[in-house]
Amino acid sequence: LEGLDFTEDEKNGSGTETFTLQELEEFGNGEDGNPIYISVFGRVYDVTAGEKYYGYGASYGMFAGKDVTRALCLGCKRPEC
Repeated sequence: LEGLDFTEDEKNGSGTETFTLQELEEFGNGEDGNPIYISVFGRVYDVTAGEKYYGYGASYGMFAGKDVTRALCLGCKRPEC
């Protein structure tokens, strides 16, 4: 996550939106011009700036639009994590 500024939303006064898991997957998947969001411990991060890592076909692309808490804790990138 090097180079990503996770405090940018806080500086701009945003970051108060809430998402269901379904909304996160639908609107935060990076497809059709949507941003790329991931959730960690219930907090949603916009990682669109890291598209080369989280975009379609990228190393962590499977995380786009997902709650990745369990996967990060386990160090697992498989869908069942």
